Amino acid sequence: MRLLFVGLLILLFVAEHSCARCDMSTTARVREGNLRQSGVFNWLGVLKVHLHEGTNFKVAVSGIVLIKVKYALVNADDVVRVPKNVLESDSLAVFLAADDTPWSVAPLSYMTHPEYEYSTLNTIAVLELNSDDAQDYPLNPICFPEAMFNTSGFLYLTGYTDENRVLEKVIYKILYLEKKVCEEFYNRAGLSDAKRAPTAYVCGFAPYNGTHCVWDNGMVLVSNATGWFTLVGFGVRGPGCAAPARFIDIFQYLDWIRTATAENVPMYDAIEDYRRDDSHKPFV
Repeated sequence: MRLLFVGLLILLFVAEHSCARCDMSTTARVREGNLRQSGVFNWLGVLKVHLHEGTNFKVAVSGIVLIKVKYALVNADDVVRVPKNVLESDSLAVFLAADDTPWSVAPLSYMTHPEYEYSTLNTIAVLELNSDDAQDYPLNPICFPEAMFNTSGFLYLTGYTDENRVLEKVIYKILYLEKKVCEEFYNRAGLSDAKRAPTAYVCGFAPYNGTHCVWDNGMVLVSNATGWFTLVGFGVRGPGCAAPARFIDIFQYLDWIRTATAENVPMYDAIEDYRRDDSHKPFV
């Protein structure tokens, strides 16, 4: 495989939340690896769902990223699997607002991107959070880049791991791969599934990660080419941390995100009959 060094150019709009409100505090001075329960990247969170099946009880989680005070991005297929009554009454969006300091807020509803199920299962949904009544709101949304720049040498993947039996943040350097190299890998590995392939994605791999792991839904591809970290891609469950991984290209969805998070736009369940087949079971 050939690594593309010429760079990835991404043009993103000026974020609707002002730069003063998005997180410009965290710069490149973040070490790679396990950050433990650090308060950096407090826009990183998980959707935590309590599932009761008879006498059995389990907790399912999916990664989320805060994009506005009241909204986060979540994997569409993950959130659609959660029954509406469970999402509203037995779920929480959990963030680490400061070191070893979790902060949670209840989700209200969600909106899936229109391509969900019709084109791909791996797309984004906007999760509405019940932040209006929050006291001393401690979070800062992630920033969007404001102009075109070369991000290929400044890519990192961050999210949560439970490798130590607790949720901890991790960050890894990512090297960019051109799309045709990525597609060749998925075809040769027998992992090419059109229904699960994002319609628009950025591809990369973690060359310095020696652990045996798999990227989970909701991990976040970021760039610090501007000095602070900005949102580039949204992760989907991948074949392995050192293998080429696909990240939903957020640039292609920005107009829809802007519309979906506008005031007075109702959230809704896009697929009411999502339990019609066995493929839709609660995520774990």
